[in-house]
Amino acid sequence: MKTNSIAKIICIILIASLNITSCAEKINSDISVRDIADAMNNVISNYDKLSSADDDYIYGMLNIDAGMLDEYVLLLQTSGTEVDQFGIFKITDKDNRDTTVKALKDYIKKLQDNQADFNYLPAETVKLEAAEVYSRGSFIVYTIMSKKDATAFKYKFDKMTTK
Repeated sequence: MKTNSIAKIICIILIASLNITSCAEKINSDISVRDIADAMNNVISNYDKLSSADDDYIYGMLNIDAGMLDEYVLLLQTSGTEVDQFGIFKITDKDNRDTTVKALKDYIKKLQDNQADFNYLPAETVKLEAAEVYSRGSFIVYTIMSKKDATAFKYKFDKMTTK
């Protein structure tokens, strides 16, 4: 009788775990970061003012080795007085996740510290304070933009990367 009860409990646990696993969101890792970035043109207000950064910027400013990435898009303000920018990175290996996330958080902290020290764009401080780094599957993203734009960006990003 006791063996029957244990078997029932194990069966219930297995069924419950299968249900949880089947409800998990599937990540669309086949989509390119360029396609995601291009779609943000319709979502964020300052997209047309952003310029692409290259491997030298990624390594020199973000301290990220481009060799750890399958692909990336980093768009930032290169003229004008706004600090808007975002980066979408697709890592080559999950072991690179923590290193990349830390590098992005350090980069944002450096920008925040510079803003606090020099405060030459007081109206832009709120964007830096609300900067985010988040990941989804093999994608790692950071945003520095208005709260409205960041919310729209994240919604579009999540929608595009869900199967």
